[in-house]
Amino acid sequence: MKKEDAISYIEDFMSMLFQRIDSRPIRRIILFGSVARGDFDEHSDIDLFIDLFDGRGTDAIREKIERLKFDFEGLKKSKWKARGVDFDIAYAIGDLESDEWKPLRRSITSAGIVLYGKFDYRPEEAIHYTMVRYEFGKLKPKKKMVIIRKLFGYSKAAGGKVYRKEGLLKQMGGKKLRKGMFIVPTQKTSEVLDFLKDSGVKFQLQEIWGERSIEE
Repeated sequence: MKKEDAISYIEDFMSMLFQRIDSRPIRRIILFGSVARGDFDEHSDIDLFIDLFDGRGTDAIREKIERLKFDFEGLKKSKWKARGVDFDIAYAIGDLESDEWKPLRRSITSAGIVLYGKFDYRPEEAIHYTMVRYEFGKLKPKKKMVIIRKLFGYSKAAGGKVYRKEGLLKQMGGKKLRKGMFIVPTQKTSEVLDFLKDSGVKFQLQEIWGERSIEE
């Protein structure tokens, strides 16, 4: 199963979530665990942390999420099961910055992906990444291919040999996450973003903190 399928599945759940729940008490929603790390399988859960500003209203929000999970089963059956995607949603809820969640906080911040809000917590020796979501819009197919080859590189067979051209993202220490999304060390984003701007590609940025290189 592809990580992009799991992310799209989560986005559907998040869309329903914010139709049902007032977002004002929510500081962040963080994806953590095997799906965030990329080592998941068909038996894995989607692990979410619903981080509240002061921890108040936890029971009321939990009750709404439980009802949402029940209603989400309908969408899961009609849209996702046919694609072989059938994750259970597991979640924790509370004030992540409180002492109650200190044992879990480092695990979440080391490899978590912020789906909503901004991650201000910075673990020791943290590496700062920028996650880039991009879309080509109305660009012509030929132009799209030029951009993809420049970003991610390509290989070409000639004379019985295979020649590989390294992409800009690899040169900058970045990594493709799924179609339309990649991450790159923040201190090296300028060249990548300048290329996207010059190419007419629309994009959105989000900060991520990790404790190890994405190339490891």
